[in-house]
Amino acid sequence: SSGATQLATGGGATTVGGTLGVTGATTLTGALDANGGASIDNVQIGVTGDNEIDTASGNLTIDSAGGTTTIDDDLVVSGKLLINGRNVEQAIDNSGALSAALTGLPVIPTDSRLACGIGSGAHGGSVALAGGCASKLNERLAFNFGGSVIPSQQEYAGDSDNWSGRVGFVLKLGKISQDISLKDSKKLYREIEKLINSNKSIKGKNELLKKTLDRFSSENKNLKDLILRLSNRLEKLEKVSLKPR
Repeated sequence: SSGATQLATGGGATTVGGTLGVTGATTLTGALDANGGASIDNVQIGVTGDNEIDTASGNLTIDSAGGTTTIDDDLVVSGKLLINGRNVEQAIDNSGALSAALTGLPVIPTDSRLACGIGSGAHGGSVALAGGCASKLNERLAFNFGGSVIPSQQEYAGDSDNWSGRVGFVLKLGKISQDISLKDSKKLYREIEKLINSNKSIKGKNELLKKTLDRFSSENKNLKDLILRLSNRLEKLEKVSLKPR
């Protein structure tokens, strides 16, 4: 009939032997106990194994009609976990690789106004490449930018899972110490090297001068000895000449 068919046993159990075919919408009030499992279209409850919900074919979709689906216990996923078509594990690996690649880029140039670089990073099974530049606008302000990308084609990649970018400003506060640049340090090193070589040359000349002075001192001593001997001889000659004959 077009009305509703009700089975009631006055609070007891109603048992249907064989196959029960129901056409149309069925409303169940109370608990449904299916010891051998139950199949609703392709959805199987307790058929493949105890405490399992799966499908005979196709995907299993849980839709709360705009509400919230709550899972109170731990969720174990043996396959890929997709959220809005994106592989969550792959997205985490991509994020780590993209961030690691960005760390290889320059932040503040030291001895030039502009510095550029490339970098790479890896995390899990993902590998990323990065490129960027940093510019020193003045003594206090520097600007840097860069980007990284996953070059390989990936399955279940979303629109923003395979690239990352950054832009930053560095502002120095307080007193700025005058650090020697690489260019100035090389120039200073050359000047120090010249001074060292000049000092060696002066030391060599000093040694030569000392030897010359030592020779002059020795010759002067010999000369003094000669003069002393001549003086003694003169005295003797004077004494001889002054004796009466």
